[in-house]
Amino acid sequence: MNIYEKAVKEGLTFNYLGVKTLQELQSLGIQELKKYATTLHKGLKELKEETLFERMSNEEETTQLQFDITMDLIKYKQEGLDYIKLQASKSQEKQELLAILHTKQKEQLHELSEEELKAKIAAL
Repeated sequence: MNIYEKAVKEGLTFNYLGVKTLQELQSLGIQELKKYATTLHKGLKELKEETLFERMSNEEETTQLQFDITMDLIKYKQEGLDYIKLQASKSQEKQELLAILHTKQKEQLHELSEEELKAKIAAL
């Protein structure tokens, strides 16, 4: 069972900046998610120290699931941002190449003979 199925099955809620549901958590930005993940991570470390030689408590399991989901959302959103940046970079490169191509085509027109220019004009 994946972490999201487990969260739904258990009715997992969150308690960060008024966020209660997974849908509300997903609506947070990356920076807020990172802050929440840091808070959860600190809580997990404290819980693990308390239960070092014991089986994982329900609270620890819940906090671990909240942390795993938060980290997955951060990864998902970061991949989306990376994709957008890549597309923007490709678009910019394409525009630069089109500008160079346009310049080369204009240069080629300047190199045409008078007869070739007249033929092109007549064809229009």
